[in-house]
Amino acid sequence: ACQTANILKQHELSVRVVSMPCMEQFRSQEDAYKQALLPNHITKIAIEAAASQPWYEWVGSNGLVFGIDDFGRSGKGSDVLKSFGLSPDAIAKRVIEHVALASELGENL
Repeated sequence: ACQTANILKQHELSVRVVSMPCMEQFRSQEDAYKQALLPNHITKIAIEAAASQPWYEWVGSNGLVFGIDDFGRSGKGSDVLKSFGLSPDAIAKRVIEHVALASELGENL
Protein backbone atom coordinates (compact mmCIF):
# COMPACT_ATOMS: atom_id res chain seq x y z
CA ALA A 1 0.00 0.00 0.00
CA CYS A 2 2.80 2.44 0.84
CA GLN A 3 4.62 1.72 -2.42
CA THR A 4 1.38 2.27 -4.34
CA ALA A 5 0.78 5.52 -2.44
CA ASN A 6 4.24 6.76 -3.42
CA ILE A 7 3.54 6.03 -7.10
CA LEU A 8 0.19 7.85 -6.91
CA LYS A 9 1.81 10.86 -5.24
CA GLN A 10 4.22 11.07 -8.20
CA HIS A 11 1.07 11.49 -10.34
CA GLU A 12 0.02 14.38 -8.09
CA LEU A 13 -2.79 12.47 -6.39
CA SER A 14 -3.45 13.17 -2.74
CA VAL A 15 -3.02 9.87 -0.92
CA ARG A 16 -2.86 8.58 2.62
CA VAL A 17 -2.57 5.03 3.91
CA VAL A 18 -4.83 3.80 6.70
CA SER A 19 -4.25 0.38 8.23
CA MET A 20 -7.29 -1.53 9.51
CA PRO A 21 -6.03 -4.75 11.13
CA CYS A 22 -9.41 -5.48 12.79
CA MET A 23 -12.67 -4.52 11.10
CA GLU A 24 -14.73 -5.41 14.16
CA GLN A 25 -12.70 -3.05 16.34
CA PHE A 26 -12.95 -0.27 13.77
CA ARG A 27 -16.69 -0.86 13.36
CA SER A 28 -17.16 -0.40 17.13
CA GLN A 29 -15.57 3.07 17.12
CA GLU A 30 -17.53 6.33 17.28
CA ASP A 31 -18.82 7.57 13.93
CA ALA A 32 -16.78 10.77 14.23
CA TYR A 33 -13.58 8.74 14.52
CA LYS A 34 -14.48 6.57 11.53
CA GLN A 35 -15.34 9.66 9.47
CA ALA A 36 -12.05 11.30 10.43
CA LEU A 37 -10.15 8.33 8.98
CA LEU A 38 -12.46 7.43 6.09
CA PRO A 39 -14.50 10.49 5.14
CA ASN A 40 -17.43 9.98 2.78
CA HIS A 41 -16.20 12.62 0.34
CA ILE A 42 -12.98 10.83 -0.67
CA THR A 43 -12.33 7.82 -2.88
CA LYS A 44 -11.22 4.87 -0.83
CA ILE A 45 -9.05 2.01 -2.07
CA ALA A 46 -8.67 -1.28 -0.19
CA ILE A 47 -5.74 -3.62 -0.81
CA GLU A 48 -6.03 -7.07 0.76
CA ALA A 49 -3.97 -10.18 0.06
CA ALA A 50 -7.09 -12.22 0.88
CA ALA A 51 -10.84 -12.08 0.17
CA SER A 52 -12.01 -8.71 -1.08
CA GLN A 53 -15.69 -8.91 -0.07
CA PRO A 54 -15.46 -7.45 3.46
CA TRP A 55 -13.79 -4.27 2.17
CA TYR A 56 -16.75 -3.06 0.12
CA GLU A 57 -18.35 -1.91 3.38
CA TRP A 58 -15.54 0.60 3.82
CA VAL A 59 -14.79 1.80 0.29
CA GLY A 60 -18.34 2.63 -0.72
CA SER A 61 -19.86 2.67 -4.18
CA ASN A 62 -17.12 4.68 -5.91
CA GLY A 63 -14.11 3.03 -4.29
CA LEU A 64 -11.90 0.19 -5.48
CA VAL A 65 -11.05 -3.10 -3.80
CA PHE A 66 -8.01 -5.17 -4.74
CA GLY A 67 -8.00 -8.66 -3.29
CA ILE A 68 -7.76 -12.38 -3.94
CA ASP A 69 -11.04 -14.14 -4.55
CA ASP A 70 -9.78 -17.50 -5.76
CA PHE A 71 -7.09 -19.95 -4.77
CA GLY A 72 -4.78 -22.61 -6.02
CA ARG A 73 -1.76 -20.62 -7.15
CA SER A 74 1.64 -21.27 -5.73
CA GLY A 75 5.08 -19.83 -6.21
CA LYS A 76 7.24 -17.02 -4.97
CA GLY A 77 5.08 -14.61 -2.98
CA SER A 78 5.79 -11.56 -5.09
CA ASP A 79 5.07 -13.51 -8.28
CA VAL A 80 1.75 -14.83 -6.94
CA LEU A 81 0.66 -11.36 -5.81
CA LYS A 82 1.61 -9.95 -9.21
CA SER A 83 -0.48 -12.67 -10.91
CA PHE A 84 -3.48 -11.40 -8.91
CA GLY A 85 -2.79 -7.81 -9.98
CA LEU A 86 -1.56 -6.87 -6.53
CA SER A 87 1.74 -5.25 -7.48
CA PRO A 88 2.15 -1.57 -6.57
CA ASP A 89 2.44 -0.61 -10.26
CA ALA A 90 -0.68 -2.54 -11.30
CA ILE A 91 -2.76 -1.11 -8.47
CA ALA A 92 -1.55 2.43 -9.14
CA LYS A 93 -2.38 2.07 -12.83
CA ARG A 94 -5.96 1.01 -12.07
CA VAL A 95 -6.42 3.79 -9.51
CA ILE A 96 -5.17 6.40 -12.00
CA GLU A 97 -7.57 5.03 -14.64
CA HIS A 98 -10.44 5.08 -12.11
CA VAL A 99 -9.75 8.70 -11.16
CA ALA A 100 -9.43 9.74 -14.82
CA LEU A 101 -12.73 8.08 -15.73
CA ALA A 102 -14.50 9.69 -12.81
CA SER A 103 -13.10 13.05 -13.86
CA GLU A 104 -14.39 12.52 -17.42
CA LEU A 105 -17.83 11.72 -16.00
CA GLY A 106 -17.75 14.84 -13.85
CA GLU A 107 -17.59 12.94 -10.57
CA ASN A 108 -15.59 14.45 -7.75
CA LEU A 109 -13.42 11.69 -6.31
